[in-house]
Amino acid sequence: MKHRGVLFLLFSLILLTITWYAVSTLEKEERKTKSFKIFFENYPWIKEWVEEIPPNSTIMAWWDYGKYFEKLGARSVVKAPSKSLLISVACIRLKTCKESDLEPLEPERKIKDVARFFLTSNESEAVCIAKKYNATYVFTSFIELSKVGWYYFALTEDRNFYIRNIHIIPCELKNISNTYISSCIEPRLYVKKIRSKYIASIEDGEKVELKTIYLKDNKLEVYNPENKVNLTVIIQNSRRAFLVPKNLEMSILVRLIVLNGYALQHFEKIHEKNGTFFYKLSY
Repeated sequence: MKHRGVLFLLFSLILLTITWYAVSTLEKEERKTKSFKIFFENYPWIKEWVEEIPPNSTIMAWWDYGKYFEKLGARSVVKAPSKSLLISVACIRLKTCKESDLEPLEPERKIKDVARFFLTSNESEAVCIAKKYNATYVFTSFIELSKVGWYYFALTEDRNFYIRNIHIIPCELKNISNTYISSCIEPRLYVKKIRSKYIASIEDGEKVELKTIYLKDNKLEVYNPENKVNLTVIIQNSRRAFLVPKNLEMSILVRLIVLNGYALQHFEKIHEKNGTFFYKLSY
């Protein structure tokens, strides 16, 4: 009788484990299905873009797009975060992480390579990284500008990127008496247009003029006053500007999204819609 009791207990534990695993797997699949549905409903044109490229093409993109591309038959360099990124982004900041939902996690080196690809200002370095993973297409979006600090964290594991101002701030511009006043949260940005040239400044106790970059007839115009402020203003058009850390002003990410692929020899923009961008890489 004693042995029967032990066997019954073991059988019950095994059955509970199997049931828990089955329910957990089902819930995980349901979350995935819901996630795919929401993504493709919000970005239906991305499905068309991916279906146009050769099957099994590899796309360079931040990790949270990877699973969607693979669902469409393409490959993605990464499709999950690394463990350190997951712990920092999801568990600490969002407080909703379930590691099992994103397994298997990507190796740290792959996430670092993708972050370096987008943050480098050296096109040759970006192309070398793309070659390493046989990536021939690049996807990115305006949303990625708000996540640039996490790219930086993935590359350096420096949790103080907010303190170090490693973030890009979009600013909507409104023309008031020939002076464009921004509606970005902080800091207050002022842009003047003088003889078709833009000069930007921020208010930091007093107005401080900033390095200002904008494209004119596909040529880069730069106004660069002497100061120690680690910010550049990139004027995209008469309605939008971006406050960018100086070390990222010519990064691949910024050039693909804000500067229309400026001076990039190996990147050809093939699609752009509603703040999403798709480039073909040649090497």
